[in-house]
Amino acid sequence: MAVYSEPGRGTTFRVYLPRAYIDDSRDVAPADPRTVMGGAERILLVEDNVPLRRATARQLTELGYRVLEAEHAVSALLILAGAEPVDLLFTDVVMPGTMDGLDLAHEAARLRPGLRVLLTSGFPGVRGADIRAGGYPLPLLNKPYSRDALARRIRRVLEGEDEQAFATIV
Repeated sequence: MAVYSEPGRGTTFRVYLPRAYIDDSRDVAPADPRTVMGGAERILLVEDNVPLRRATARQLTELGYRVLEAEHAVSALLILAGAEPVDLLFTDVVMPGTMDGLDLAHEAARLRPGLRVLLTSGFPGVRGADIRAGGYPLPLLNKPYSRDALARRIRRVLEGEDEQAFATIV
């Protein structure tokens, strides 16, 4: 950061930020006039940011999914330990508390073998290839994402087009 100031003339602040090199190409689909719609699957959405969780839940509901919401990993585990069907765990990676999204994915695999998982993160240092639960990579949707990118990626994971969408215990 640089600051330049002259009495009677004003002050100029210059902030220099490093360029982020994030490969979001997997999340960017070619323009398609058709809207990808969801199905009747149940998605467990785990997000500690309340406005973002509500907005994402609304988008998923509008796409046709049934959405279960959890604010953190512990409340998500209570849902997963119950009898409620869940087809996909869609969780933020970075969350407050003792468990993050990776820990949650690992524990979800123990509770519900074969559960599909999609992670999301807004931190530039988190990359899909680096996301591992039990030693296996998991798919990642980078924040911020568009409604269309969300719809397409959720569909890909649910339909098995994302080979690594299962949390596995080693």
